[in-house]
Amino acid sequence: MKSLFSTLLLVLTLGLSTSIAQSDDSIFEFKPNQSMLLTGKEPGQNGAKNPFEGKDCVATVENLEQSVFEVRIQKGNEIIEIKEVQALTTKDFRLKPGYQLYIDTKLKSRAKISFKAFVE
Repeated sequence: MKSLFSTLLLVLTLGLSTSIAQSDDSIFEFKPNQSMLLTGKEPGQNGAKNPFEGKDCVATVENLEQSVFEVRIQKGNEIIEIKEVQALTTKDFRLKPGYQLYIDTKLKSRAKISFKAFVE
Protein backbone atom coordinates (compact mmCIF):
# COMPACT_ATOMS: atom_id res chain seq x y z
CA MET A 1 0.00 0.00 0.00
CA LYS A 2 2.88 2.33 0.85
CA SER A 3 4.41 1.64 -2.58
CA LEU A 4 1.14 2.49 -4.35
CA PHE A 5 0.84 5.75 -2.40
CA SER A 6 4.48 6.67 -3.25
CA THR A 7 3.89 5.94 -6.94
CA LEU A 8 0.69 8.01 -6.98
CA LEU A 9 2.46 10.89 -5.24
CA LEU A 10 5.31 10.75 -7.78
CA VAL A 11 2.88 10.79 -10.73
CA LEU A 12 0.98 13.77 -9.29
CA THR A 13 4.22 15.66 -8.62
CA LEU A 14 5.49 15.08 -12.17
CA GLY A 15 2.13 16.13 -13.63
CA LEU A 16 2.09 19.36 -11.63
CA SER A 17 5.68 20.25 -12.50
CA THR A 18 4.97 19.67 -16.21
CA SER A 19 1.90 21.92 -16.18
CA ILE A 20 3.78 24.64 -14.29
CA ALA A 21 6.64 24.51 -16.81
CA GLN A 22 4.28 24.96 -19.77
CA SER A 23 3.67 28.50 -20.97
CA ASP A 24 1.13 30.28 -23.16
CA ASP A 25 3.99 32.09 -24.91
CA SER A 26 4.02 31.51 -28.65
CA ILE A 27 7.07 31.80 -30.91
CA PHE A 28 6.46 32.69 -34.55
CA GLU A 29 8.83 32.74 -37.51
CA PHE A 30 8.25 35.22 -40.32
CA LYS A 31 9.55 35.22 -43.88
CA PRO A 32 10.84 38.42 -45.49
CA ASN A 33 8.05 40.83 -46.53
CA GLN A 34 5.40 38.93 -44.59
CA SER A 35 2.37 40.30 -42.75
CA MET A 36 0.61 38.01 -40.33
CA LEU A 37 -2.56 38.52 -38.31
CA LEU A 38 -1.92 36.91 -34.93
CA THR A 39 -4.97 37.84 -32.85
CA GLY A 40 -8.47 39.08 -33.53
CA LYS A 41 -9.59 36.32 -35.90
CA GLU A 42 -12.52 34.07 -35.16
CA PRO A 43 -12.18 31.90 -32.03
CA GLY A 44 -9.93 28.92 -32.71
CA GLN A 45 -8.32 30.59 -35.75
CA ASN A 46 -5.89 32.95 -34.03
CA GLY A 47 -2.18 32.44 -34.60
CA ALA A 48 -1.39 33.27 -30.97
CA LYS A 49 -3.43 31.88 -28.09
CA ASN A 50 -4.84 34.88 -26.20
CA PRO A 51 -6.53 33.70 -23.00
CA PHE A 52 -7.97 37.22 -22.55
CA GLU A 53 -9.72 37.39 -25.95
CA GLY A 54 -12.70 39.74 -25.72
CA LYS A 55 -11.27 41.64 -22.72
CA ASP A 56 -8.73 44.43 -22.34
CA CYS A 57 -5.30 42.82 -22.19
CA VAL A 58 -1.63 43.45 -22.89
CA ALA A 59 0.26 41.63 -25.64
CA THR A 60 3.99 41.42 -24.98
CA VAL A 61 5.98 41.08 -28.21
CA GLU A 62 9.63 40.09 -27.95
CA ASN A 63 11.85 40.37 -31.02
CA LEU A 64 14.15 37.32 -31.01
CA GLU A 65 16.26 38.36 -34.02
CA GLN A 66 18.70 41.04 -35.16
CA SER A 67 16.16 42.50 -37.61
CA VAL A 68 13.46 45.12 -36.95
CA PHE A 69 9.76 44.48 -37.53
CA GLU A 70 6.52 46.39 -37.00
CA VAL A 71 3.53 45.60 -34.84
CA ARG A 72 0.29 46.95 -36.23
CA ILE A 73 -2.87 47.17 -34.13
CA GLN A 74 -6.16 47.49 -36.03
CA LYS A 75 -9.86 47.38 -35.40
CA GLY A 76 -11.45 46.30 -38.65
CA ASN A 77 -9.91 48.51 -41.34
CA GLU A 78 -8.94 51.28 -38.90
CA ILE A 79 -5.26 51.34 -37.94
CA ILE A 80 -4.93 52.14 -34.23
CA GLU A 81 -1.11 52.20 -34.05
CA ILE A 82 2.05 51.00 -35.74
CA LYS A 83 5.26 50.62 -33.73
CA GLU A 84 8.66 49.23 -34.58
CA VAL A 85 10.12 46.55 -32.37
CA GLN A 86 13.89 46.87 -32.51
CA ALA A 87 16.24 43.87 -32.58
CA LEU A 88 16.30 41.84 -29.38
CA THR A 89 13.85 44.11 -27.55
CA THR A 90 10.40 43.70 -26.01
CA LYS A 91 7.33 45.96 -26.23
CA ASP A 92 3.87 45.83 -24.71
CA PHE A 93 0.70 46.63 -26.66
CA ARG A 94 -2.73 47.19 -25.17
CA LEU A 95 -5.43 45.24 -26.95
CA LYS A 96 -9.05 46.19 -26.43
CA PRO A 97 -11.93 43.91 -27.47
CA GLY A 98 -12.06 43.67 -31.26
CA TYR A 99 -8.44 44.78 -31.77
CA GLN A 100 -6.27 42.78 -34.15
CA LEU A 101 -2.50 42.38 -33.75
CA TYR A 102 -0.39 42.06 -36.90
CA ILE A 103 3.35 41.55 -37.38
CA ASP A 104 4.78 43.15 -40.55
CA THR A 105 8.32 42.21 -41.61
CA LYS A 106 10.80 43.22 -44.25
CA LEU A 107 13.44 40.68 -43.24
CA LYS A 108 13.30 37.17 -41.79
CA SER A 109 12.19 37.51 -38.16
CA ARG A 110 11.12 35.61 -35.07
CA ALA A 111 8.91 36.88 -32.26
CA LYS A 112 7.68 35.54 -28.94
CA ILE A 113 4.19 36.69 -27.98
CA SER A 114 2.49 36.41 -24.61
CA PHE A 115 -0.55 37.98 -22.98
CA LYS A 116 -1.52 39.29 -19.57
CA ALA A 117 -4.58 40.95 -18.13
CA PHE A 118 -4.75 44.74 -18.48
CA VAL A 119 -4.69 46.46 -15.11
CA GLU A 120 -5.23 50.23 -14.82
